[in-house]
Amino acid sequence: MKDPYSIIIKPHITERSVALSYGDPRVRDERQIVRKYTFVVATTANKIEIQKAIETIYN
Repeated sequence: MKDPYSIIIKPHITERSVALSYGDPRVRDERQIVRKYTFVVATTANKIEIQKAIETIYN
């Protein structure tokens, strides 16, 4: 496996990505909130490598 830090280059911070990280404000139950995070990733990485890198770094 490649180094996770070479796959995930950096978080992509914009107004929209910050709003996505808070989740949908209409959802009342905290357990049902879906939070989305955005990252700049290596162009050679596939979805499986990105998923494993995120899990390795943030779990």
